[in-house]
Amino acid sequence: MITRVPLSGLTLAAAMVGAGVSPAVASAAQPPVPGYHCHMLHSHENGAWMGQVNCFPFHGATHRGPIHGVFTISGHTHEGTEKTVTCRAHEGQHSGFAELPVWVRGFHCD
Repeated sequence: MITRVPLSGLTLAAAMVGAGVSPAVASAAQPPVPGYHCHMLHSHENGAWMGQVNCFPFHGATHRGPIHGVFTISGHTHEGTEKTVTCRAHEGQHSGFAELPVWVRGFHCD
């Protein structure tokens, strides 16, 4: 005969950890990275990328002017595949420049 014993929250958490199940831990969510989606995406020299045609911003990306900080550009390459690149500032410079909806250019992208 099996006897069932009610488990308290703390006992249950300890049993889960002992069984290899990690309890959920609340963590601060990172804000989404700003970015742009354009119809076309082209690579340029020195790790620069340019998005062109019907570009729109998301997650607070600027519409016009210099871009500071990390951001993404996505679009279709000449081969027709969808690609996303992440661009970053380098040595105190801005990380890109936007002139929406026509184009956005990112520097030091991968």
